[in-house]
Amino acid sequence: MSYLKTGFTEKETVIDEDGVIQRESFIKHTYIANSKEDFFIVYATLLGVFRKLGVAEIRIYSYLLEKYPFDTIIVINDYLRKDISKATGVATGTINNCLKTLSSFDDDIEHPLIAKIARGAYKLNPRYAFKGSTNNRNKSLKAIIELECPKC
Repeated sequence: MSYLKTGFTEKETVIDEDGVIQRESFIKHTYIANSKEDFFIVYATLLGVFRKLGVAEIRIYSYLLEKYPFDTIIVINDYLRKDISKATGVATGTINNCLKTLSSFDDDIEHPLIAKIARGAYKLNPRYAFKGSTNNRNKSLKAIIELECPKC
């Protein structure tokens, strides 16, 4: 469900050669705001373009962004794999490969989108996804780097 929001109002003033104001107008800048789900899909797609991710990885990452708090351990078991498959249309057998891609390091990727903290357990990397204050984000980032994923 989308809705119209006002971003900001800009004042435009036209002044003649003598410095007299000829006209003043206000331009209201608006934008369409979509649901959280739409936002996560757009955000994950943009990251996917920069990281050369496939459709399956984008769908899974947007699912994780939408469904899980940003400082939560996500344990991927059979039940969750089926739920992800149902919600994203990605085959259950493909999900592990996608998680491997999302949590991998290579020459082009300095930091993964999700941090693998144990076998089958992941966290969203606070470098790319976090909700809350900058102070809390920095604390989460420090904790994940020092304790769970030093390369993140």
